Amino acid sequence: MSLGLYFVFGVLLAPLYVVLAGWILGKPRDFRTVALGLAILVLLLLSPVIFSVVPIGTRLLIP
Repeated sequence: MSLGLYFVFGVLLAPLYVVLAGWILGKPRDFRTVALGLAILVLLLLSPVIFSVVPIGTRLLIP
């Protein structure tokens, strides 16, 4: 993993981590908002992997 990914996921997304921790640990809890925040976080974390695998897969299928 490159240094840039550590920077993006560790530094730039730190406010999102704090917001999610506040939603989960704070009161009152709004589980719909927590689920939405977690879905956005998972999408942000998985999108680099997905978008790097898709071109590799299409290159193998279409020579």
